Amino acid sequence: MAARIIDTLNQPTVWIAPSVQIVRQTFGVLKEHFGGDYVSRLDGSAKPEDKDPEKKVVVTTPISAARMPAEWWATRTCLIIDEFHHSAADTYHRISALATNAYYRYGFTGTHYRTGDDRLAMEAICSYRLHKITVPYLVDNGWLAQPKVVISRVNGSSGGTDFATAYRKGIVEFEPRNEMVVSIAKQCLSQGIPTLVLTRRRKHADAIADRIRGAVVVKGGENAMTSQAVLDFTAGKHECLVGTTVIGEGVDVPRAGALVYACGGNDGVMMMQSYFRPLTATPGKDYGYIYDFYDAQHSTLRKHSARRIEMVRNQLGPDCLVRP
Repeated sequence: MAARIIDTLNQPTVWIAPSVQIVRQTFGVLKEHFGGDYVSRLDGSAKPEDKDPEKKVVVTTPISAARMPAEWWATRTCLIIDEFHHSAADTYHRISALATNAYYRYGFTGTHYRTGDDRLAMEAICSYRLHKITVPYLVDNGWLAQPKVVISRVNGSSGGTDFATAYRKGIVEFEPRNEMVVSIAKQCLSQGIPTLVLTRRRKHADAIADRIRGAVVVKGGENAMTSQAVLDFTAGKHECLVGTTVIGEGVDVPRAGALVYACGGNDGVMMMQSYFRPLTATPGKDYGYIYDFYDAQHSTLRKHSARRIEMVRNQLGPDCLVRP
């Protein structure tokens, strides 16, 4: 959609994506559409030959965009913001103030809502909804695989009076739950389904991956490693990709057919962004399997689990829920 906008308007464009990984991915796709002479990228890991701020389309991170001088911004007449649900943040307000000549402005996100303290700011930015593209529509038209969501109950008891402790004891270190995560991932792999496992913590990702033969770990903040791991998984060199939610947002892993969402928690945006990773339609993929957990081992975790299930019903539809 954004490439069609760029092609139709033919305006000097800034494309802003929230992470280096997504900038790299977007830059590669736009080069395929328009060629290297038309597109450049500005971020900390870009090669010198790719850093040309004068090209018609510049793909960049918010931090790099906010550092560009006002004189450069005056030449940009189109602003595209990817993962628009971040736009309530202060950096995006600075960018909006710099983009004085950007008459054409577009935001793209699959999660046009927030669940944190900036919820009202997000609602103010998005205003009212004119039209909603639903998951069934995207499935029927071949953009998404049909989602099948399986919720497995975790029994037992874990301690903790504050959330941080409850999360550590009930999610990261709760062995019955980790056994379920590993078992589900192995079952998917035994059926020949390329599988993605997501956690919130790096140590948790390492602990899970150590128990799945051939799994490769993706870690945020290590851009070269992150890129190579995702490329290797996409190329079929690995069948299981384990990582933090750095790859839960916007990173394209179309080969993934199953997601084991081991994160828990109450962040609906992060959850739904992650849920869509295995749903990209590819030839031969009829279903995208998503495995989550109802965490009965702690009162706070139970509440979070119930909210995630409600998000599934509201965003994906109740028909996608299937029994374990």
